[in-house]
Amino acid sequence: MTTPAGNIGLKQDLQIKQGADFAIEVDLYNADDTPFSLTPYTHVARLRKKPFATPVVTIACTSPIAGRLRFALTRVQTAALICGPELDSEASSYVWDHELVTIADGVIVPGFYGDVSVFRDI
Repeated sequence: MTTPAGNIGLKQDLQIKQGADFAIEVDLYNADDTPFSLTPYTHVARLRKKPFATPVVTIACTSPIAGRLRFALTRVQTAALICGPELDSEASSYVWDHELVTIADGVIVPGFYGDVSVFRDI
């Protein structure tokens, strides 16, 4: 089986609980299993209702250790997300994306993207 080559990033779907802190960490490695250097990049991650819509919230991106990306939202941010009665409700559906931007020349490199389901606070 052949894996298609491209530059769209990696798909990572998320599930977020409304009104709770949210964080995931992703470890990135080079082909030789050394941590991927995130030093030459800044990061932008956004949550939207639909592709190309105005961002609903910016997702915080940090690199706590070499090769590790941390994506986070505070409970205040997740509490403001509108959602339906069920996880698969249309009102609970969002999309997200992440881009690495080279500090030296502003080149945008796709990182992650995917669907987001928000589960209501009860």
